[in-house]
Amino acid sequence: MPATFYFRIYLGAFEAPDYRLAPEHPFPAAAEDVRASYFGLLELGYKKIAVTGDSAGGNLALGLLISLKASPSNNLVVPVAGVALSPVTDLSLSGQAGRRVRRRTLTSLSLRQLNWCARI
Repeated sequence: MPATFYFRIYLGAFEAPDYRLAPEHPFPAAAEDVRASYFGLLELGYKKIAVTGDSAGGNLALGLLISLKASPSNNLVVPVAGVALSPVTDLSLSGQAGRRVRRRTLTSLSLRQLNWCARI
């Protein structure tokens, strides 16, 4: 028998939070909305929650996981999994990808604007 992985996926529910977007709603509005969504699922009785996100949503997923880990509550239900797909994490442009952005313009924001965003 060939080595094959079988995955069983049991989806009881799926939620994609409709979080507030910048610039109309500045930071930390989106992060607050995602956190409220997570606690809303807990209040509904869900115990096995996976946190995922793509791009800016990946950044929000990582932020939620970090905030849950830093939470002083001992009885907090932690997510069973966390997945960040291509998360936006280096707003300072200090990594290798940031150096590529500096060499060629891939964004409508200036380097000064991106550096300002990284500081907030």
